Amino acid sequence: MDRNNPASRQPPGPPRGGPPGRHLPPPPGARRGPAKSRDELKEEEKKKAQDLATRTGVPLWGAYRIVRGETSLDQLLKSILRREKFKKLQTKDGLDPDLAGHVSSGTLPLWRAHALQEMRKVGRAKFTRDRLETSLRNGTPLALWRFGQDDWEVGRIIKARTYDVLFHVEGREPDLVFKHDLKMVCAPEDLEAARKACTKDDKVAGEGLGASRDRKERFRPTDEQLLEARQKGRALKWYFRDGTMVAGKIFAFGRWDLDLAIGTGGATLFFHALHPGTAKAF
Repeated sequence: MDRNNPASRQPPGPPRGGPPGRHLPPPPGARRGPAKSRDELKEEEKKKAQDLATRTGVPLWGAYRIVRGETSLDQLLKSILRREKFKKLQTKDGLDPDLAGHVSSGTLPLWRAHALQEMRKVGRAKFTRDRLETSLRNGTPLALWRFGQDDWEVGRIIKARTYDVLFHVEGREPDLVFKHDLKMVCAPEDLEAARKACTKDDKVAGEGLGASRDRKERFRPTDEQLLEARQKGRALKWYFRDGTMVAGKIFAFGRWDLDLAIGTGGATLFFHALHPGTAKAF
């Protein structure tokens, strides 16, 4: 600095450490006064939780979670509403806990939960039940009716895979049967009633259709239609793609098939075998 040049002169800055009388903030992590004891912290947390519970009406256990930063007030209120809905769905609607849980969380419509519950009551523990695999697991004989065969066949499933089964009829070599070729199955004791319920529609048969692997060509009634038809208890005509047909009431239904009540017996019908003409029954 040129002492002879006034322009170069600048007012003296504050002394190091800040102006007199001013204190700099303590460095991070430095303690300010004596630390609170554990009991003091607990008492402070308790007071905050009680005040929050009083102001908002939430249970004390929930207020503690908010004070500790484990959840927000909005999240807690939504959780409480789900719990209340969950209990009500079981006590008043009669839903099983798993179905009530899905409905209360918004992942399953209530009407569908009622449909699934109703199916469970009549013996369908799973909506995705596979009767072919059940027959294999239980070692029970089964009667099959498939496309390309005029009559039913009685035998046993000796192997079941995703898209086919190995079917053994006594006196013959095991036969590989693709599931999309099947129209119906039933217990051997119900076979006579199932045969009597089956007829043929010449107009549909004239289309020359058979089994189809293309899902776009298939027809499946909606769950709402099936549930309504079941509640009405009417016998419906179910048309197959090859023109054969069967009449029967819906006893239960699942994702891929439905159980028909036919006379004093019953049979399982596969949706993939249905002709779109079945739609007029609904």
